[in-house]
Amino acid sequence: MSDLNVSVVEQTGGWFKVAIVPLYEVLVCPDILTNDNASSVVFAESDSELDILPVGENIKITEVSSKTKSGILYTIKGEFEIAYQSAAIDTFFHNLLQTKVLLIGVKHGGQKKIYGSKKFPLQFSYQFINGQKYEDGSKVKVFVSGKTPQKPVFIND
Repeated sequence: MSDLNVSVVEQTGGWFKVAIVPLYEVLVCPDILTNDNASSVVFAESDSELDILPVGENIKITEVSSKTKSGILYTIKGEFEIAYQSAAIDTFFHNLLQTKVLLIGVKHGGQKKIYGSKKFPLQFSYQFINGQKYEDGSKVKVFVSGKTPQKPVFIND
């Protein structure tokens, strides 16, 4: 038996960043992902990437498990807001609509967690939010969600 001293591991709250990976960019993925085999997932080089900074403080990812007759079902909901609207953002996100995706969340300490799998992908959507008052501004709200029997797993520790 091994011990893990968690008092020396700093766990700052929240998410540092997220990656939304279209299913067609996942080259290798085990049918059932576990913490032991998650590092074997291979992603293709992306021909179109969009880094949007800063987003970090408003990233929310929830994973709720529920017991069903066929086993445990995980309800995954990831969302974040971008306080800016542009044609580049709209085009990029519009091309992801109707595309199955995986969600990768990265904590501040570098710990990565993958949601969904090639066999059990998630859905992507987004919407524009235009404030009524000047101080409300304009935003793009991004959603990644789905119900899956695939447990979210850690890519690295």
